[in-house]
Order: sequence, then C-alpha cells, then structure tokens
Amino acid sequence: WSSESDPLMMLVESKQHNDVPLEHRVSGEQLLSQGSDLKVGEINPITLPDGRRYDVYIPQNADDRAPVIVAMHGAAVGDSIGLMAQESGLTADAERTGAIVVFAYPKPREFDTGLGNVTGVAWNAPDRMNLPSSADNQTNDYDYLDTVLEDLSTRSRTSEEIGLFGFSDGGRFAQVYAADRPDRVAAIVSQSGTWMDGEEVPTVGIPAMIVHGDSDETLPYEGGTGSVSGKMDWMLGTNLDNSAPYMQAQVWQTADQCHGPVLEETQGNITERTYSGCETGEVVEYLIAGGEHAINDYRNDGNRTAQWLLGSPDRTLDFSTEGAQFLTRYIVSDQ
Repeated sequence: WSSESDPLMMLVESKQHNDVPLEHRVSGEQLLSQGSDLKVGEINPITLPDGRRYDVYIPQNADDRAPVIVAMHGAAVGDSIGLMAQESGLTADAERTGAIVVFAYPKPREFDTGLGNVTGVAWNAPDRMNLPSSADNQTNDYDYLDTVLEDLSTRSRTSEEIGLFGFSDGGRFAQVYAADRPDRVAAIVSQSGTWMDGEEVPTVGIPAMIVHGDSDETLPYEGGTGSVSGKMDWMLGTNLDNSAPYMQAQVWQTADQCHGPVLEETQGNITERTYSGCETGEVVEYLIAGGEHAINDYRNDGNRTAQWLLGSPDRTLDFSTEGAQFLTRYIVSDQ
C-alpha cells in the first residue's frame, strides 16, 4: 500500500507500470463508439437529458475488456464536481490499469440549517437510511447511476459489470447500490465510508476493500458522530448516530460467507485484516493508525482548508492505486 515515502518517487515508480496484459492492450480510441465525441486522455464532462452531470476519463493505455470504475465523493457544500478526480488521482491509475473512470455526482439540494438554507450534496438511495435526516423523495441516485452507465455505453465500449470506488458518503452509497444491484457490480472499495446500523444487509456476496483511519472525526470507525460530524449533525440534522464504519467489513464478511479466521498483519501504521475462507468474493480491511477522514493517497491534491476541517490525508500511502487494482482485477476476471 506504500512503496516510497517520497510522493514524487512513488509517482515515477507508478508510471513505470502497465498492468494491462499484453494481449488486451489497445489505445483508448479503439474503445470509442463510432461518432463518439469523447476525447482520450482527458476528463470529459457529460450533461444528461435531465440536466445532471457525470465526467468520464478514457485512458490512452486501455484494456480491450473496457473495465469501468465509477468514483464517487461524499457529502459537500455546494457541489462535488471535480473533487474526486482532484483527491484520488484515479485518472493516473487509469493509465496503469487500462480502466475507464467515471466520476459521478450527487444532485445539489437545499438544506435548512436553522439559520437559513445552504446548498449541498449527499447521495440519496431510495428506501435506505441516507446521511441527511430530512427525506428527499424527488431524487433517486440508483436511477441516476443506471442512466450514467447506459449513456456511457452509447459512447464507448464498457464492461457489463462495474467497480465502485466511494469516499465518505460515496463509500456508503457504493455499498448500498451494490447490495441492491448485485448483478451490476463486480467489486467495491470504500475509503473513509460507513454502513448505517439497522440497514438491510446485502444477500449476495461481492468483493469488498475497506479503508479507514482510526482518528477519523467525521465518520469515527467505532461509530456515531465525531468532533467534526457532531457539528454537522447540529447544523443540518443527520442520521449519523447510526453510522457504523466498523460494520462495513462485517456486513460483507457475512454476505461473502467468509467462515475462516480474520488474518491480521501490521506494517508501519497499517493493519491489514483479511477475512478468510470466503465462499464468494473477498473481504479485506485496512485500518490506518492516525488516519483521518480522507483519501489516503500521495496524489491527493484536495483543498487544504477543507481537509484541515474534515481530515487530512496520509500522503505516504497509495490506496487509490490499491483500490483501482482491486476493482479492475474483479471487473475483468470473468472476461
């Protein structure tokens, strides 16, 4: 999960790798549909007929099996456009893994703070316990993501199953989408995400990679609200009393029927837990000692003020690359 302490050296080392098997290497242009206006090697903004947006990156070094990773940020003030690309470095990983990367965005809505309304975003899954306590009966983000994937398939070749890479509330949404649409999802990665205690659990096993810091004060690993999210809860009203990040691995351990012992190994500030004996899929959890609420990757170039408020990343780690490789491995495994 980390190779060098120097981010520049880690970037140089990563660029030297091409994970696409030789027999599957193609140019990004070869994935595009006839007449597609997508540009290879850059982030393409797409506006759907209903006005909602997603961005897509087609790598120059592509895989002819067209694996698709959907990346989702968490709740934010204003909108979250561009945040996941800036904080994850997944476009660079796309050139290594050959995967198409989609950046999906929740729909802005008005929240009542008690002192006036503020525009913000949070993922909204129907019939699920979402982050805001105020219900949004107008937005169905399952339908939105389905539409994104359908639209992308008209512009480029795409894999039948996708990988979901979520941060914070995006990690929560990745898991409930996978639980409710298991036929669409090959694997999931949740970084600093959560599971809501009391939610209906998945019944179909899916490979899951969970990453969380033990000093996260936005979504504390042990559950409930922290010093940061407590203020959010007071201002906006949330369901975070039910937040239980520690349950994420347990939920997928049960769904994947992992009956073996939990194998634990610690190197430096990382404890890796492998839930062994899985009948379907794989469950691995990484706990970062001192880790805060962030995408812990050396390429995280997010807003420093926001990170100071919510949580700063450990830039000696490369969990975006680890996550992208985990997802791609399962997306292409049956092709």
